[in-house]
Amino acid sequence: MRSTRIIAAVLSLTLIAGAAVPFGSYAPSFSLTASAEEEKTVSSDDLTFTVFADHAEVSGINNEGLTKCSIPASVNKLPVTAIAENAFYFAEKLQEVTIPASVTAIGDNAFSWNLQLRSIKVDSGNKNFADVDGVLFNKAKDTLMTYPAGKTDKLYTVANTVKKIDSFAFLLSQNLESVTVPASVSYIGQEAFCSSPKLKSVTILNPECDFEISCFICNGKDDKGNSYYSGTITGYEDSTAEQLAADNNYKFNALPKPVTTTTTTTTTTTTSTTTTSKATATSTTTTAKATATSTTTTAKATATSTTTTAKAAATSTTTTGTPVTTTTTKPAESKYKLGDIDGSGKINAVDASMVLQYYANISVKKDGGLTKEQIAVADVNKDGKADAVDASMILSYYAYCGTTHENAMSFEEYIQKNYVK
Repeated sequence: MRSTRIIAAVLSLTLIAGAAVPFGSYAPSFSLTASAEEEKTVSSDDLTFTVFADHAEVSGINNEGLTKCSIPASVNKLPVTAIAENAFYFAEKLQEVTIPASVTAIGDNAFSWNLQLRSIKVDSGNKNFADVDGVLFNKAKDTLMTYPAGKTDKLYTVANTVKKIDSFAFLLSQNLESVTVPASVSYIGQEAFCSSPKLKSVTILNPECDFEISCFICNGKDDKGNSYYSGTITGYEDSTAEQLAADNNYKFNALPKPVTTTTTTTTTTTTSTTTTSKATATSTTTTAKATATSTTTTAKATATSTTTTAKAAATSTTTTGTPVTTTTTKPAESKYKLGDIDGSGKINAVDASMVLQYYANISVKKDGGLTKEQIAVADVNKDGKADAVDASMILSYYAYCGTTHENAMSFEEYIQKNYVK
């Protein structure tokens, strides 16, 4: 029954849960692990397994109403070591999957068309796979394998430990609007962002990022069945991302090329000299001491038994017997506003670039290049740090202003409406 339903769905190209069939060339495969050994099928209430002589694989689902699934570590006393290609294909209500430590292989598109899937959890003892906030990675966390299609986040910033994004990784994401791919990512696979209907912005920070095919992103399909992407690609000038946008007629936001910052440290040594003079006729002793912050002069006249002490400091002056008048000057209003990092009065790609450059610098223990005041306005989401998430929000607002023009909301209003829950 399940195979019939899958084939019918593919052939009819119908809409499921408000999302279209993948707009690219993707078509599901139904092959299982190739093996010459004898095999048999075993079923539980929720899952179907293909059992071999020494191991078992998850091959499909039995329960169409399944919402949570914890894959068992063993079946018929045999370890469950694999999840076959398309094993959970079209599990329409599935929201959460837990993978045991025994699983060492996961087939292509194992979780394809799970439009309500919000979390893929992996046992911490698994030697091949891991999850971060429900997103599936390899154990080293340098390859992003599957972003659950039903995950509710609007923004996602790929961790800077990631070097590769697998093919179909973000396929059919139902809620994502903006994704930031860090400079650490050198490869993005086939149709990694296809069929994500709400996706408006993808930022690629590696100027030489390699793409498996020239078109890896789409969020719609025209009347003739051709895929298109109506959002923006953001990247550095003369980058592969800019070439990708040109090849596919995508809107491109150009970031200025990264600026290499050289820091020079100069050390100055100050030598203090003390001179003491004595005049026996007048019994006068004068001592002078000079420091960076204060000057103290002490004079004594023994003939008159009068002692006068005067102290001068860089930060204060006190005069005995004279009224002290204090004048307070109101500090000038800052030129920096939330999101406007360069103080130009506009919020645009330059501001986002400055945040990204700062984030890249501090990530490798370099001087970030921004003042405390600039860092404060760069922390758009007020989480105590200025990073790629803040840059993504700035770029999102910039793209919004590009289409709305004179009717655009203020930056604060835009953030409040779109990102504050």
